[in-house]
Amino acid sequence: MTQDCCHSGQGFKDEKAGTGLEMILKALCDGGNRSLAAATFFCLLVLKKQQALHLHQSSPYEDIFATPGPMFYNW
Repeated sequence: MTQDCCHSGQGFKDEKAGTGLEMILKALCDGGNRSLAAATFFCLLVLKKQQALHLHQSSPYEDIFATPGPMFYNW
């Protein structure tokens, strides 16, 4: 499951500043149901724990941004 989340390019976009890839949780969950959103959120937490992603949220209920972590390219 984590490899599917990590390698599905859905939700990724190139940043204009050239710092790499950025993934937004909202973009991954658009058009889905609550079950998909919960599974995707869980997947992000697992990838964070494995240091494949860095997660950032500026305040509660704001978008969650994920960028590649130190282990992202080792999959």
